[in-house]
Amino acid sequence: MSSRNAILDAATTIFADKGFEATSIREICAAAEANLAAVNYHFGSKAGLYREAVLDAYHKVSTTEMPTLAGCDGDGDAALAAWIDWYVARSVRPGRDPATRLLLREAAQPSEALAGVVESVIHPVYRGLEEIVATVADPPLDPRTRKLQCLSIIGQCLVHRVCREMIERLPVEPALGPDDAAAISAVVLANTRAALRRAPISPQESAS
Repeated sequence: MSSRNAILDAATTIFADKGFEATSIREICAAAEANLAAVNYHFGSKAGLYREAVLDAYHKVSTTEMPTLAGCDGDGDAALAAWIDWYVARSVRPGRDPATRLLLREAAQPSEALAGVVESVIHPVYRGLEEIVATVADPPLDPRTRKLQCLSIIGQCLVHRVCREMIERLPVEPALGPDDAAAISAVVLANTRAALRRAPISPQESAS
């Protein structure tokens, strides 16, 4: 393993456990068996290392390519089902590996690195979903309602990752896990199809 990768792996684990502020470069270098100069050479600074660790963590949990409208030959319904399956699978994947824990920490306690993550990886995912939603919606949605619908889809999926600890402790049977991905996807898809085939949400509706 190269010194760069060793530093990145050690940084991911320690940042996930302790956060940016509580982690020292010396601690990371000791775990990676690397010298301080290597961090400056490869990443420029502690902040640069953290940004790279967060971006690398996102790519590590993105093991399959995102479905797109073009990839489904313009079939909005097929693309919507495929996208939801893909995002649910990411959300219910087993394990609490360092990459996943780092991303959850960053979401809960945002750092300056978040802007770069949003721009380079989260926004393209959102835009892919937005294109699908715009195609499926009937009647067409205004920008506000389209954004609300996209965030609703993401939230229905992401709750199984972000709130996993709470869900697992609910005294309600049956338990839910990775084996339930298809069932979770079916519920999210049914909810989404119903929502996209109704009238746009007005400010008066949302306030009532």
